[in-house]
Amino acid sequence: MIANLGYICLLLSAGLTAIIAIWAPLQNPKITPHKIAIIESLSVVQAILVLTAFLVLVYAYSISDFSIMSVALNSHTSTPFFYKISSVWGNHEGSMLLWLLVLSGFTAVFAVSTMQQRLFKIRVLTSQAWIGLGFHLFILLISNPFIKFETIPLNGRGLNPILQDPALAFHPPILYIGYVGLSIAFSFAMAGLWQKNIDQVWAKLLKPWCLIAWSFLTFGVTLGSLWAYYELGWGGWWFWDPVENAALMPWLLATALIHSLSLIEKQNAFKLLTTFLAIMSFGFSLIGTFLVRSGILTSIHSFAVAPARGQFLLLLIMLILGYGLTLFLIQARFLKSPIFATPLSLPGTLIFSTLILSLLTATVFLGTLYPLLLESITGQQLSVGAPYFNQTFVPLAFPLIVVMGFASQLSWQGDTLYAISRKLQIAFITTMITALIVGYWQKGGPILSIASLSAAIWLFIATLSGVWDTFKEVKYLPLTYTGMATAHIGIALVIMGMTVDIFWKTEKTQIVSPGDQIEIAGYTLILKKVSLMPGQNYQAEKAILHLFKDGQFQGILNPEKRYYPLHQVIATETSIKTRKFSDLYIALGEFQGCNRWSMRFYWHPMVNLIWLGGAFCTLGGLLAFVSRLRRKVAV
Repeated sequence: MIANLGYICLLLSAGLTAIIAIWAPLQNPKITPHKIAIIESLSVVQAILVLTAFLVLVYAYSISDFSIMSVALNSHTSTPFFYKISSVWGNHEGSMLLWLLVLSGFTAVFAVSTMQQRLFKIRVLTSQAWIGLGFHLFILLISNPFIKFETIPLNGRGLNPILQDPALAFHPPILYIGYVGLSIAFSFAMAGLWQKNIDQVWAKLLKPWCLIAWSFLTFGVTLGSLWAYYELGWGGWWFWDPVENAALMPWLLATALIHSLSLIEKQNAFKLLTTFLAIMSFGFSLIGTFLVRSGILTSIHSFAVAPARGQFLLLLIMLILGYGLTLFLIQARFLKSPIFATPLSLPGTLIFSTLILSLLTATVFLGTLYPLLLESITGQQLSVGAPYFNQTFVPLAFPLIVVMGFASQLSWQGDTLYAISRKLQIAFITTMITALIVGYWQKGGPILSIASLSAAIWLFIATLSGVWDTFKEVKYLPLTYTGMATAHIGIALVIMGMTVDIFWKTEKTQIVSPGDQIEIAGYTLILKKVSLMPGQNYQAEKAILHLFKDGQFQGILNPEKRYYPLHQVIATETSIKTRKFSDLYIALGEFQGCNRWSMRFYWHPMVNLIWLGGAFCTLGGLLAFVSRLRRKVAV
């Protein structure tokens, strides 16, 4: 009965979506307020139906209704209630229903938003409806979360133990809001191309949607990095995993899009690349969805699915992007616009930043997809990892960071080099001092550590200088400027945290017995014992270590190895002691016999600046979004 209700809601939602997609364009020549109201109402009702279907699935998981195959394969009676709920999107079918829910939610919010351009609004809703119809068909035909079991099992298979974590429970919904929110940018581009009115009003209307999607995407990527750091037990926070890259690429393009929209707003320029970015930012979100769910990647993040699902998604992506890029090429001649920019002006830095961000995306795309293409053509397997990205991505990022520092002091009209150097003299001096100190400390190398930390300090001090000068000049900080400065400070903090941790972390692997002492980064750890501890749905080997600093007791750390009988899987639970922005990080390894265990010890200096910086970036995006809501755009 529950499964039937959810499935019927999806069928009705698909029907309404099809009506909007087919009927709405037919009303374009003679659109009336009454017809607009009908289309808006259908969009809202359609979203309510998807929400109902999703809540039905949530309820089925909460009561362990194993008559539904999705529930039986991804939950268990012994699964903690919190993880029963997160199991809804911890599998392919449920995650795709969440994807559709977010898409429908954005469409409904746009439908009820105020807009005087009736035809434009209908065209945006039409584009959203066609995207939604494609994903409705994908779910109903080959990813139905409400398929029933003929023979109901007593207990389910349970959620993958590695997904039973609070951060990962929130990570997918947050990331999806960012991913799917960029669909509005795509639909805006389609509507603007049809009407040949990519202009300042178009940019002002689109930017809030991009900002909210970018903020959630930033938060989602940050949360995923934090989860990988403390849950996987490898002592790292970014592995250039293909699925991590799948989230990074739309983030880079969305960042470029936000910057380029400012050029249209202020100068009605740079329309061609901006429209292309609006299409491709969502395009890469679709590509990321395909990579995770096609089964072509081997990753701890990906879903192993049937080939038919990957083929359907690939066809859907080809149709959506093919339509978007074809319309873009047809209408490209109407997007030509003059660019008024000098190198030492804000438009100049925006153009440069947009181009570099686009190149960074291309670099990540090549490193992620090339091995897959090579294997499909030649059968040869090739692994592209950190060395490739460090040698390509990092050098491109350096000039971008330098330009970001200048941006805090530049005007739209441009300035002289002398005037800019006077404004940024403190940042210049601080950066040089940092480079000299780090170079002396490192005895001249590695050069990358000196350059990275100096670049981070440059961006941090230059941005603060811009904030101070702006405040002195106008006696307050505009919310838009505050958002930009906060995000730039966040980027500086991320770079600081990454640089210090990469070049100055300490790592030690040691076989220890109770009573042994371990020395690391000025700390002393004493292993007291390792004992078996029962959990709700697992058995754990739990170590007890006492921590000392200069002879003073600092606390107890408890790394674990958890065995989940249902999945016959062993998961690592690290123990972390945070001191200011640095971490003492311990992972329990394998039992070596004779009351001995292998253990990994890490000292991660300033590593928490990475996630603090991510939080600053998210806050900056939200502040800029709020500033947009406070503006009234007459359209």
